[in-house]
Formats: sequence, C-alpha cells, structure tokens
Amino acid sequence: MSNIQNFLDQTSQAYRVEALEEVSETILNFEEKLIEDIFSKYFTSEEIKQRFSVPPDYLQFIRGVSFLAQDAGDGYPWFWILGGESAYESTKSEYERFVEDKEWHKLTKPPLMAIEIGGWSDKHVFFLSCDKAHHWGEVYDCYDAYMYNLTPDDIDYKSFLDMLQRGT
Repeated sequence: MSNIQNFLDQTSQAYRVEALEEVSETILNFEEKLIEDIFSKYFTSEEIKQRFSVPPDYLQFIRGVSFLAQDAGDGYPWFWILGGESAYESTKSEYERFVEDKEWHKLTKPPLMAIEIGGWSDKHVFFLSCDKAHHWGEVYDCYDAYMYNLTPDDIDYKSFLDMLQRGT
C-alpha cells in the first residue's frame, strides 16, 4: 500500500478513503478468482495465460483500500473506485450481462479481459484493461454502455494511477 498511499498523499484530488479492515480470500487470490470464476468461461486457458494480468498498482490498491470516493458536495460520491470485493462482484455481473445480451450484440465472446473498478456521475463506468492484447493497464471510461461495447476511443486514462491523479 505504500506506493498508493504515497501517491494519495501527493495528489491534488480530495479523496475519501475507506481502509480495508480484513483481507478476504477474494482479495488474496484476486487474479485466480477472476480467472476461475469469470474469464475461464469466455477465454481459453492459453489466451488467459498469454494475455491476462491485473496491473500491479490496482492489486496493491485493493490490498489496503475497500472504497475511494470524491464527493459531489451533496454527500454522494461523484467519482469512486471499488475495492477488490466490489470489483470482483461488479465484473462478474458485467460478464453475466454479456451472456444475457448475446442476442443483441451478436458477439461469440467478450472483446477483452477487463475489470470494472469504479465510475463517476450516474452513467460512467471505469474498466481497467487486464488484457495484454488490448491496451493493458489503461482505463476505459464507458459512458452509458457495456463492457462489450468498449473501443480504444473510450480510453481516458493511461493507467490506474493516472486516473487517480486526474479524477474526472
């Protein structure tokens, strides 16, 4: 957590940070849980082996923070970053939605391996690319759409730390 904490201490953003009280099995084995419960359903083991990796800054973040937000001034978060448990659940839901919407989007498999890590306002969702074949480590700002609609034009941040530094 030291790199993330040093970064947060030096950023110009005013974040509310909720510290992680207990490191769960999901957080300890975050990448393995994502592979086993989500990505192995959509990608071959060879694709996962060659392409999947959660960027280290986000892994470090989830080992110490359960939630980070920038308030809108009315008590509600305007910009937020999910901790590991919430990111896992949100990502799982997003890939389940991919299956539910198959008739609409006509894709045979998701376009990339990305995890949902937060959002801002009421229609923006952040996806962190964990796919070495698709803008690894960059953050997509998905506006009123789904993970399977992401394009390079949706990339707003070059890295997780870039997103924390710049905010919205």
